[in-house]
Amino acid sequence: MHVTIHDVAARAGVSPATVSLVLNGRPCRVSENTRQRVRQAAQELGFRSAAPRPLVGILLPDISNLFFSSIGQAFLLEARAQGNDAIVMVHGDQPGQDLANLDTLLSRGVGGVVMVRSARTTPEEEDTLREKILKSRIPVVVMDRKMDIPNVKSVLLDNREGARMAVRYLLEQGHTRIGCITGPLEDVVCRERLLGYQDALEEAAIAYDESLICQGDYRPEDGVKYLPYLLGKSVTGIFCFNDMIALGVYTGCRAYHLRIPADLSVIGYDGIPFCETLDVPLSTVEQPVEEMGRAAATLLKQMMYQPQCAQDRLFLPSLQIRASTASPADPSRR
Repeated sequence: MHVTIHDVAARAGVSPATVSLVLNGRPCRVSENTRQRVRQAAQELGFRSAAPRPLVGILLPDISNLFFSSIGQAFLLEARAQGNDAIVMVHGDQPGQDLANLDTLLSRGVGGVVMVRSARTTPEEEDTLREKILKSRIPVVVMDRKMDIPNVKSVLLDNREGARMAVRYLLEQGHTRIGCITGPLEDVVCRERLLGYQDALEEAAIAYDESLICQGDYRPEDGVKYLPYLLGKSVTGIFCFNDMIALGVYTGCRAYHLRIPADLSVIGYDGIPFCETLDVPLSTVEQPVEEMGRAAATLLKQMMYQPQCAQDRLFLPSLQIRASTASPADPSRR
């Protein structure tokens, strides 16, 4: 017969709640005599208490962006497969909110946290976040944006190389005036991608033209907003710092009755799955999102149980060439 905490409670003469607290080692105002009585009753009845599953958390900027939601999904599945329960929290890429979310997770007693921090964290907020992580002593895995703290490891992508590959490909197709729509330039990921853009131009002996750079916010509205400006600069191709911006460029091109890639080549970054199902499938720099999400869960588990084995992970992106890129149609615009 299956023995429950109700059976143990009846034998020990206490409530089921008291049995649960005692057998799971939770803090409670129960005398040592009562504790012994509960343990003895459990032993006599052959009761086996299920150990609580460790709890971990992940902080994400924006789950409406499929890149981040894909990372979260991969992390959750891997964490649960490893025997952990997981909490997802979203800070909306708002400065300081990632710190508030971290406080919430710590109050829930998580054993470790994976973080994709806000792109707009100020130096003061960065210092506060570092102090909080150091003081908490819990294992933390950061993604996208590295932190040099003893109890923090990283799962990162070579963003500079990914951008270099994208722009180099456009140059190989004959484009020399390549517009660029970035994310917020205070974001280290954004700065790395801009360096990759510059690297490719330097390799091709083409001068860097700052007037072709538009600072966006990683959102589709940026593509709509900056398309007319870049067209006015006679660009033949646009490199977008994520696929969401590229989708905005698509929207703008429809409004101007422009054909992709006949009138304008577009290349994105991230590799969001549905971009290959567009009427004109998007060329993009693809991040191994699922592999990175699983790696974050595995690295966090190592930090929790085998910290001596935990090592930073660096992933390389791949260039996915689809129908949105081609040679410029008008040789005079090259």
